[in-house]
Amino acid sequence: MAVPEPALSPDELDRLERRLGESAFKGEAMRLDELQGLFCAVASSPDRIAPSKWLRLALGEEPDYESAEQMNDVVALLTRFQAQVARDLAADEPLSLILYHAAPGELPECADWCLGYLRGAALSVPDWRAAMGEEDFQELLGPMLALSGVARDEARENNRRWLSAREERELYSACRQDLPHAVKRISRYWRARRAER
Repeated sequence: MAVPEPALSPDELDRLERRLGESAFKGEAMRLDELQGLFCAVASSPDRIAPSKWLRLALGEEPDYESAEQMNDVVALLTRFQAQVARDLAADEPLSLILYHAAPGELPECADWCLGYLRGAALSVPDWRAAMGEEDFQELLGPMLALSGVARDEARENNRRWLSAREERELYSACRQDLPHAVKRISRYWRARRAER
């Protein structure tokens, strides 16, 4: 049995964060919060998502690497981070989220995390909304849809009433508290569906 790669140390996470901000990625690389969301969706997916697909999302379409060392270092760190997130998601302990502080007046601090998750879900060959059905989709992914701003934008685009400022704050607070549990519920949902095949 292959021995899993060790989890990234705090210093390695810092190195990955610095690497992702390098000019080679032209501002297109995801931050650590987005990556953790992306990798949670990839690990939960009903089908296997090839690294070649999530790497394009994580790093942008065409990085201008300065050297083979830079490319190999980033890819190796990302691959270990992806495996680490998958292990954390499968563990019994609550998932510890990587989040950045949001600026005043912006969406909650976990908006980018949730957008990373939704972008990862979109890599799946079976469309999650169609495969789950609308009711399960809204119930299971509700926190991500709310916190990312997607639910608000969809309501406005379809001329549906959105929440008042107070209702919105209450919704975001409830969804933020539920988010680590929601991620686990979705993982269990797809695991059960895969077992039925």
